[in-house]
Amino acid sequence: MKGVGNLYKLKLWNKEYGAGAKFIAFNPDTKKYTEFQVGHTKDIVWTSHDLTKEPEYKNWENWEDEPVNYLEDVMM
Repeated sequence: MKGVGNLYKLKLWNKEYGAGAKFIAFNPDTKKYTEFQVGHTKDIVWTSHDLTKEPEYKNWENWEDEPVNYLEDVMM
C-alpha cells in the first residue's frame, strides 16, 4: 500500500476500463496475491492462494508481471 514501497507484479487484468478495471497482483515479498479494483485499494485482502490458477480468471489478459510500486497508482 502507499508508503510501503513494495514492487508489486500485475499478473492479470479483466480487460475493463475505468471503474470496472480489476487486476490480480502479486507481492513478491510476502508471496501473496490479491484481486483489486482500480480506485478501491483500501479494500484489498491478500491470500497465499495463487489466484492466477482459478478458472474465473481464465479469460483475463496476462500482464506478465508488469511491475508497479504502488497499487494506488494503477489506472485504466
